[in-house]
Amino acid sequence: MMLNEDHIKVAQYLTCLPDKQWFIDKLNRSILIAKEYNDNR
Repeated sequence: MMLNEDHIKVAQYLTCLPDKQWFIDKLNRSILIAKEYNDNR
């Protein structure tokens, strides 16, 4: 993959299980992003 490509995807890999609050925060952020995306369609 070339760095100048338009569709570069990034993933986050964890080496240990985070605490429950981390998952709650990620889920809530994802919900907000989905709502914003849906509202702007």
